[in-house]
Amino acid sequence: MALNGAALLGAVAAFVFLPLPIARLINTNLYPIVLAALGTWLSYQIYRSTETCQRARRIWALLTAALGSWTVGDVIWTLNDLVIQAPAYPFWDDLFYLMGDLFLVVFFALQIRFLRLALQGWRRVVAAGMILVFTTGAGWFVIAPMLLEPSGNWLEFVVSLLYELLYLPMMIGAFTLTLALYRGVLGKSWTLISIGMFLYVFSNQIYFYAQWRDLYYPNDQATTLSILFDLLYIGSYQILLTGMYLRWSMPFPSIRVEEVLASAPSPRPQEVWVLLSDEGGRTSFVDPRLMKAMGNADVGRFAGERLGAILGVPEDWIQKILRQLTLQEYSGPHPVTLFGRPYALLALREEEPSPVVYWLLTPWGKHGGLSINEKPDLGILLAYAVRGTVPKPSPAELAKAYIQAVFSLLSVLCAHFGGQEVGERFIQQFHPDENVCLEGLSLGHPDAGRTCRDLLQQAQEYALLVVPSDQLRSAMRQLEAGLGEEVLLAAAAAGLRPHLSDH
Repeated sequence: MALNGAALLGAVAAFVFLPLPIARLINTNLYPIVLAALGTWLSYQIYRSTETCQRARRIWALLTAALGSWTVGDVIWTLNDLVIQAPAYPFWDDLFYLMGDLFLVVFFALQIRFLRLALQGWRRVVAAGMILVFTTGAGWFVIAPMLLEPSGNWLEFVVSLLYELLYLPMMIGAFTLTLALYRGVLGKSWTLISIGMFLYVFSNQIYFYAQWRDLYYPNDQATTLSILFDLLYIGSYQILLTGMYLRWSMPFPSIRVEEVLASAPSPRPQEVWVLLSDEGGRTSFVDPRLMKAMGNADVGRFAGERLGAILGVPEDWIQKILRQLTLQEYSGPHPVTLFGRPYALLALREEEPSPVVYWLLTPWGKHGGLSINEKPDLGILLAYAVRGTVPKPSPAELAKAYIQAVFSLLSVLCAHFGGQEVGERFIQQFHPDENVCLEGLSLGHPDAGRTCRDLLQQAQEYALLVVPSDQLRSAMRQLEAGLGEEVLLAAAAAGLRPHLSDH
């Protein structure tokens, strides 16, 4: 950011202290080529790094193609401005600019479902209002004069109109994407990328307005609009580069972000996940269901990562919640967006046997019953979490909810009392069999209940190696009380409730 600020100040200083021809050479010709070429190279490097994820590759292929086309356009623009000096418009640079714009329109078209899910409540109202503003502004200041006083050159008229027909969805897409991401819930890198896109399109609208009214360096004289366009154009590339650099330097969880942006047609499960961290927000346990939903089951790989980096939320949010925990040992729900859906992030602080913070991610509106006036117990948190994932209250789904709740509780207790390695070993040992057991219940296998009960018994005996029996009994009572009678009856009917062994 400091480098970007210095570069932008250098661009301003060129206009202030250097003769106009030299300032224009730097800001109109040199800067855009260098920045666009860097952006293309960086985008291509990210594209290469996403070879295992086709959805992410699709995103970065479009952005690389767009930036590459703009780079060629900037090169041809500069050659024409300095060497060829062809008076005709349109020129070959317009072909490449339009190609880049079209690639970006396709990119935004992939976001429609995500934006429809992410823009809820007041943000949907703001998005609709700004779309109206953009449409009215572009129509009044640029498109209407173009139609009322059409150019005598039909090719010039068609190309100018085509620019505007592409700019409008680009500007709407960039603004709505910024609005959906600005809170950082999908990562600061993508927030900056979307802001850079918006400024790029907005600056080009200024250029078209200035060109139409002969205000872009008329008679080789600088005007406010010409300088404003040059600086905004440079700034848009700088912000794009910053966002892409952040994305390049942190490949996780950005790939998951791109899967959301590229696909949201297949809905993700609205499960509730539990994470553990120390007092500073570094994770020691990540719910394997969350990793599976993100497409990566390697839980141990992310131990020690900042919680904000794993969830893609701003670090200052995490620090704010941690400060809140020092005062009252629990936090209220903080809204985040995962997989294009609204979730609540809650936290609970435990002091014994060692300071630890439980983080709960629950579908928004599914945490009802949790009171912020008293400290909720972990078992109750998990109960409300799993109970909120039952798609329909059928016996099989309720029994599966019981199994997921118990396994989640045991894995968390193992990590809490035995440490990170014990928690990871628990997951590695029992998680595959848990999936088999849940699948058997879904398919109605006759022996599924007995198989699942035996697995729960083994998991409980494993947990008792590190968890005091009184603590495990207490946590199980809290869990079952929170799950409710309907879930317990379904679990009992399926023969799932294990006997709590003395240890």
